[in-house]
Amino acid sequence: DPSQPGGCGLGTPNRPYRTLSKALSVSGTGDTVFLTAGTYQDGEVWPASDGDFPPTITPNVPDGVTIEGQSASTVIVKGPGETSGRSALVFANSATVRNLSVQEFDRALVHVYTDQGASGNLLLENLNVVLNFDGLLDFGAESVVIRNSKFDLNGSSTNGSGIFAGSYSVVIEGTTLTQN
Repeated sequence: DPSQPGGCGLGTPNRPYRTLSKALSVSGTGDTVFLTAGTYQDGEVWPASDGDFPPTITPNVPDGVTIEGQSASTVIVKGPGETSGRSALVFANSATVRNLSVQEFDRALVHVYTDQGASGNLLLENLNVVLNFDGLLDFGAESVVIRNSKFDLNGSSTNGSGIFAGSYSVVIEGTTLTQN
Protein backbone atom coordinates (compact mmCIF):
# COMPACT_ATOMS: atom_id res chain seq x y z
CA ASP A 1 0.00 0.00 0.00
CA PRO A 2 1.90 3.07 -1.21
CA SER A 3 -0.08 5.42 1.05
CA GLN A 4 0.93 3.72 4.30
CA PRO A 5 2.87 6.12 6.52
CA GLY A 6 6.21 5.20 7.97
CA GLY A 7 7.03 2.25 5.74
CA CYS A 8 7.02 -0.21 8.64
CA GLY A 9 4.83 -2.87 7.08
CA LEU A 10 5.00 -6.54 7.87
CA GLY A 11 3.64 -7.86 4.58
CA THR A 12 0.22 -8.60 6.06
CA PRO A 13 -3.18 -7.22 4.98
CA ASN A 14 -3.30 -4.99 8.07
CA ARG A 15 0.33 -3.86 7.79
CA PRO A 16 1.40 -4.13 4.15
CA TYR A 17 4.83 -3.23 2.87
CA ARG A 18 5.06 0.36 1.69
CA THR A 19 6.69 -0.46 -1.67
CA LEU A 20 6.48 -3.12 -4.33
CA SER A 21 10.29 -3.26 -4.24
CA LYS A 22 10.26 -4.32 -0.58
CA ALA A 23 7.54 -6.93 -1.13
CA LEU A 24 9.48 -8.45 -4.04
CA SER A 25 12.74 -8.46 -2.07
CA VAL A 26 11.25 -10.79 0.56
CA SER A 27 9.19 -12.96 -1.83
CA GLY A 28 9.99 -16.46 -3.01
CA THR A 29 8.62 -19.30 -5.09
CA GLY A 30 4.88 -19.71 -4.60
CA ASP A 31 4.35 -16.28 -3.01
CA THR A 32 1.77 -13.77 -4.23
CA VAL A 33 2.34 -10.04 -3.89
CA PHE A 34 -1.05 -8.31 -3.72
CA LEU A 35 -1.13 -4.64 -4.71
CA THR A 36 -3.85 -2.31 -3.48
CA ALA A 37 -5.03 0.71 -5.47
CA GLY A 38 -2.43 3.44 -5.84
CA THR A 39 0.63 4.55 -7.77
CA TYR A 40 3.80 2.63 -6.99
CA GLN A 41 6.56 5.15 -7.70
CA ASP A 42 7.89 6.99 -4.65
CA GLY A 43 10.41 4.98 -2.64
CA GLU A 44 10.71 2.25 -5.28
CA VAL A 45 14.05 0.87 -6.45
CA TRP A 46 13.90 -0.14 -10.12
CA PRO A 47 16.52 -2.38 -11.78
CA ALA A 48 19.04 -0.62 -14.02
CA SER A 49 20.00 -1.86 -17.48
CA ASP A 50 23.56 -1.91 -18.74
CA GLY A 51 22.35 -0.46 -22.05
CA ASP A 52 23.40 -3.50 -24.12
CA PHE A 53 21.08 -5.46 -26.37
CA PRO A 54 20.08 -7.87 -25.05
CA PRO A 55 20.43 -6.13 -21.72
CA THR A 56 22.04 -7.39 -18.56
CA ILE A 57 19.65 -6.56 -15.75
CA THR A 58 19.47 -8.00 -12.25
CA PRO A 59 15.99 -9.52 -11.76
CA ASN A 60 13.71 -8.07 -9.10
CA VAL A 61 10.93 -10.68 -9.48
CA PRO A 62 12.01 -14.02 -7.98
CA ASP A 63 11.18 -17.30 -9.71
CA GLY A 64 7.59 -18.47 -9.19
CA VAL A 65 6.20 -15.22 -7.78
CA THR A 66 2.75 -13.87 -8.69
CA ILE A 67 2.08 -10.12 -8.69
CA GLU A 68 -1.63 -9.35 -8.46
CA GLY A 69 -3.15 -5.88 -8.51
CA GLN A 70 -6.77 -4.96 -7.80
CA SER A 71 -7.27 -3.73 -11.37
CA ALA A 72 -5.26 -2.25 -14.22
CA SER A 73 -7.15 1.02 -13.84
CA THR A 74 -6.37 1.50 -10.13
CA VAL A 75 -2.91 -0.06 -9.66
CA ILE A 76 -0.16 1.87 -11.47
CA VAL A 77 3.51 0.93 -11.43
CA LYS A 78 5.11 4.15 -12.65
CA GLY A 79 8.73 4.66 -13.61
CA PRO A 80 11.15 7.56 -13.98
CA GLY A 81 10.72 7.84 -17.77
CA GLU A 82 11.12 6.07 -21.10
CA THR A 83 14.82 6.99 -21.38
CA SER A 84 15.72 6.36 -17.72
CA GLY A 85 17.55 3.05 -18.20
CA ARG A 86 15.24 1.54 -15.56
CA SER A 87 12.94 -1.47 -15.79
CA ALA A 88 9.80 -2.21 -13.79
CA LEU A 89 9.59 -5.99 -13.53
CA VAL A 90 12.58 -8.15 -14.43
CA PHE A 91 11.76 -11.84 -14.12
CA ALA A 92 14.31 -14.31 -12.76
CA ASN A 93 12.39 -17.18 -14.34
CA SER A 94 8.67 -18.07 -14.21
CA ALA A 95 6.14 -15.46 -13.03
CA THR A 96 2.52 -14.37 -13.23
CA VAL A 97 1.45 -10.72 -13.36
CA ARG A 98 -2.21 -9.65 -13.29
CA ASN A 99 -4.38 -6.54 -13.07
CA LEU A 100 -2.04 -3.56 -13.17
CA SER A 101 -0.66 -0.77 -15.34
CA VAL A 102 3.05 -0.38 -16.04
CA GLN A 103 4.12 2.94 -17.49
CA GLU A 104 7.06 5.24 -18.18
CA PHE A 105 9.98 2.82 -18.00
CA ASP A 106 12.86 2.14 -20.35
CA ARG A 107 11.73 -1.49 -20.36
CA ALA A 108 8.49 -2.33 -18.57
CA LEU A 109 8.56 -6.15 -18.44
CA VAL A 110 11.80 -8.08 -19.00
CA HIS A 111 12.70 -11.77 -19.13
CA VAL A 112 16.44 -12.12 -19.61
CA TYR A 113 18.09 -15.08 -21.36
CA THR A 114 20.42 -17.07 -19.13
CA ASP A 115 23.52 -19.11 -19.91
CA GLN A 116 21.48 -22.23 -19.17
CA GLY A 117 19.23 -21.54 -22.17
CA ALA A 118 15.51 -20.89 -22.32
CA SER A 119 13.74 -21.01 -19.01
CA GLY A 120 10.55 -19.99 -17.32
CA ASN A 121 6.96 -19.38 -18.25
CA LEU A 122 5.36 -15.93 -18.11
CA LEU A 123 1.62 -15.39 -17.70
CA LEU A 124 0.59 -11.75 -18.18
CA GLU A 125 -3.13 -10.98 -17.75
CA ASN A 126 -5.20 -7.80 -17.66
CA LEU A 127 -2.24 -5.44 -18.00
CA ASN A 128 -2.06 -1.93 -19.39
CA VAL A 129 1.51 -1.41 -20.59
CA VAL A 130 1.91 2.15 -21.87
CA LEU A 131 4.52 4.83 -22.61
CA ASN A 132 7.63 2.66 -22.22
CA PHE A 133 10.60 2.25 -24.56
CA ASP A 134 9.84 -1.52 -24.64
CA GLY A 135 6.59 -2.92 -23.27
CA LEU A 136 7.75 -6.54 -23.06
CA LEU A 137 11.32 -7.54 -23.83
CA ASP A 138 11.69 -11.31 -23.66
CA PHE A 139 14.81 -13.30 -24.44
CA GLY A 140 14.35 -17.03 -24.12
CA ALA A 141 11.37 -17.84 -21.90
CA GLU A 142 9.93 -21.29 -22.55
CA SER A 143 6.54 -19.65 -23.05
CA VAL A 144 4.79 -16.31 -22.79
CA VAL A 145 1.01 -16.02 -22.53
CA ILE A 146 -0.52 -12.54 -22.77
CA ARG A 147 -4.28 -12.26 -22.20
CA ASN A 148 -6.76 -9.39 -22.14
CA SER A 149 -4.08 -6.71 -22.06
CA LYS A 150 -3.19 -3.44 -23.79
CA PHE A 151 0.23 -2.43 -25.08
CA ASP A 152 -0.05 1.21 -26.17
CA LEU A 153 2.43 3.93 -27.19
CA ASN A 154 5.54 1.91 -26.33
CA GLY A 155 8.60 3.05 -28.27
CA SER A 156 6.40 5.46 -30.19
CA SER A 157 9.00 8.23 -30.37
CA THR A 158 12.04 5.94 -30.59
CA ASN A 159 12.99 2.48 -31.86
CA GLY A 160 11.46 0.52 -28.98
CA SER A 161 8.70 -2.03 -29.23
CA GLY A 162 5.38 -3.04 -27.75
CA ILE A 163 6.23 -6.74 -27.55
CA PHE A 164 9.60 -8.28 -28.42
CA ALA A 165 9.31 -11.99 -27.68
CA GLY A 166 12.06 -14.50 -28.33
CA SER A 167 10.23 -17.33 -26.58
CA TYR A 168 9.70 -20.83 -27.86
CA SER A 169 5.94 -20.36 -27.48
CA VAL A 170 4.02 -17.08 -27.55
CA VAL A 171 0.24 -16.89 -27.12
CA ILE A 172 -1.55 -13.54 -27.35
CA GLU A 173 -5.31 -13.53 -26.71
CA GLY A 174 -7.76 -10.64 -26.38
CA THR A 175 -4.91 -8.13 -26.41
CA THR A 176 -4.61 -4.83 -28.28
CA LEU A 177 -1.39 -3.25 -29.52
CA THR A 178 -1.71 0.39 -30.56
CA GLN A 179 0.98 2.76 -31.84
CA ASN A 180 3.95 0.66 -30.74
